[in-house]
Amino acid sequence: MVQDVKFGALVYEYQTMDVVGPFDLINTAGRGASEYLLTHNAISPETVEKAPNFLFYHIGQTLEPSFEFPQSYVDFIKRHHAAGKTIFCTCTGAAALASTGILDGKNATVNNVEYKWITNRYPKVNWSKDKKWVIDGNIWTGGGAVAGMDMFAHWLEKSFGKDVMMSGAKNLDYEPRDINGIGGVIPFRYDKEGKQVSTTVFPN
Repeated sequence: MVQDVKFGALVYEYQTMDVVGPFDLINTAGRGASEYLLTHNAISPETVEKAPNFLFYHIGQTLEPSFEFPQSYVDFIKRHHAAGKTIFCTCTGAAALASTGILDGKNATVNNVEYKWITNRYPKVNWSKDKKWVIDGNIWTGGGAVAGMDMFAHWLEKSFGKDVMMSGAKNLDYEPRDINGIGGVIPFRYDKEGKQVSTTVFPN
């Protein structure tokens, strides 16, 4: 049975890979798994109030220690969270989310390179860098940009099965890692002499 899933990205100044990478993985997994929607242009606070009610929302990184969302963004995120919709954050997008207060008392991770200043600024969050991503209720936080793709690969497999996840990964020639940052999510392959070969099998 085909299931349409709508994703949205809250757009501001962020590293494009943080959002484009995961969205591209979802898109290439098959139109039957997702409805691809991505906006690259910055939007006004007034536009946020008119945004659709997505099932999932993704927040990319910010490297500005003084960063704060406009109040309309904060209100939108809080409404989305209160409605039980899933929120994904990649890299220092977790710091942007922490600035709204909804990560207070929750478990989360963030880009490990920026770990010190973020944990100092938002001490009410239970930060960890032991895993590549952390799930707490309806909030998923991932480490760096590629860890965010690994997190989305896990979500794809959990939600739609391994075949769908592997289809998306193959189309990008991408090999996701597990929550510990170790390969093997897609089973390793070996030739008849026992030498490891490319994990992905492409058509001739």
